[in-house]
Amino acid sequence: MNNALDRLSGRTILVTGASGFLGSSIIRKLAATRCRIRRLDRRTAANVPAGGVAEIIDIAGDIRELDCWLEAVDGVDVVLHLAGQTSVYVANEDPAADLTANVTPVVHLAEACRTINRSSPTVVFAGTATVVGLTDTVRVDESHPDHPITHYDQHKWMAEQYLESFTREGIMAATTLRLANVYGPGPQGSSSDRGFLNAMVRRALSGEALTFYGTGAFVRDYVYVDDVARAFLA
Repeated sequence: MNNALDRLSGRTILVTGASGFLGSSIIRKLAATRCRIRRLDRRTAANVPAGGVAEIIDIAGDIRELDCWLEAVDGVDVVLHLAGQTSVYVANEDPAADLTANVTPVVHLAEACRTINRSSPTVVFAGTATVVGLTDTVRVDESHPDHPITHYDQHKWMAEQYLESFTREGIMAATTLRLANVYGPGPQGSSSDRGFLNAMVRRALSGEALTFYGTGAFVRDYVYVDDVARAFLA
């Protein structure tokens, strides 16, 4: 971890969704190195990690708007793009809005990089493991062909494809981390269907009933939020 932070020393790093579950964990780790952090979120005045040495600048903006990106990416070396709509149910109810939340920002990011005409930033995108079409009976890995099932998966996959295209054009150097079910301490998510494992722990501690989906045969991978944060920084 120290090597990853050492490589980021002196860099300017933009983190979208900085006050969210994953973003706040990444910020806590980044704050330990002497870098410049731009926290982009719909709201500002997030807490500053205690004992941090990084310079932190808050930017309030809407990632669905090009002007937001034009301000945020000017002079940045690294973009950690975590923000987006994260509920499968919300995406299915309004696919157009989900497209705007999860695909349009990636296009605007590229357009901002092209307009500013600076050196190509490193971009790390928070994708989802479910773009391969996970089922209850088949365990898959990266050798399995992509097969998005839901609108949410489709849009995350589209964002990946755009990032690959923009990388080939030399606009950025992008990588996608396809995340499984992330759990651990942090701010509560805005969607009621997120944070399943944390919700079950709360129910257990309160003596409430634990329920399961379908037959209970589904298999899912869980990954600790601090491990995911370290992966993004590496």
